[in-house]
Amino acid sequence: MAIMSFLTGLSSKFDFAKSQVLFSSDVFSLQDVFTCVLCIETTLQLLLIAS
Repeated sequence: MAIMSFLTGLSSKFDFAKSQVLFSSDVFSLQDVFTCVLCIETTLQLLLIAS
């Protein structure tokens, strides 16, 4: 329940990260989800800066 609340509360700029978490077959803790979203978004930002 906390994971869904966290993901629902994210702005639309995190849609890619949310979909990656939701479509994963792994079971995550809230800390895992937070870390996953942070890593995905950091990677996307670095790719944008590099291009």
